[in-house]
Amino acid sequence: MKKNACFWLLILAFTASEGYSQGKDTLSRSRWRHEMEASFYIFSGDFLILPVYHVNKGWLHLEARYNYEEENTFSAWFGYNFTGGNKFQYTITPMAGGIAGNIMGIAPGL
Repeated sequence: MKKNACFWLLILAFTASEGYSQGKDTLSRSRWRHEMEASFYIFSGDFLILPVYHVNKGWLHLEARYNYEEENTFSAWFGYNFTGGNKFQYTITPMAGGIAGNIMGIAPGL
């Protein structure tokens, strides 16, 4: 019963925090844009939360993840945002990251 209440409380907290993330800034490219997301995986008798936090400012992309690559593992990422297009707008972000926890190392990302 206690696990079930904790689970629904975490879902409510992450859902409420999603409304506070900032959308795309159309007035100035020099502002920091923060975004947070979380994925939930439910197993028989247990669940797993994968929080991801993004920060963008112009070309700069920073990202932090937990439980993403492996359970009980943290990763931090640095990337460069390439944007373009008129009718079809795109952003491509190559990244490099460091991973620590159950697995350790460095990794590329896109």
